[in-house]
Amino acid sequence: MSEDGEERGFPPFHPVMMTTLLMYAYCQGIDSSRRIAKACLDRLDLMAVTGRSQPDFRTIGKFRQRHLGALAALFEQVGRLCQRAGMAQLGTSRSTVRSSRPTRRSEKR
Repeated sequence: MSEDGEERGFPPFHPVMMTTLLMYAYCQGIDSSRRIAKACLDRLDLMAVTGRSQPDFRTIGKFRQRHLGALAALFEQVGRLCQRAGMAQLGTSRSTVRSSRPTRRSEKR
């Protein structure tokens, strides 16, 4: 029996690999379990992170759900370390971004 209580199927992926996968994917702007799973098949950088393992979106989602508290604390620590090192600025930005959507004629008047 595996550590997650399952007797059937493949053995679970290593937690360090799954945590690294989630952290790297979030840093790359990929936050959906389905998109992370697809990126593990398509992107070389994520293939390197996973060692060419291919966790499916259910496995990624269940891992995220099961370890949500620990992952949140870890991401908070990493954010603080990056901020202290001057690598990141946490908080809101005061810059404005113009929309690419064309304005309506009624809005111009």
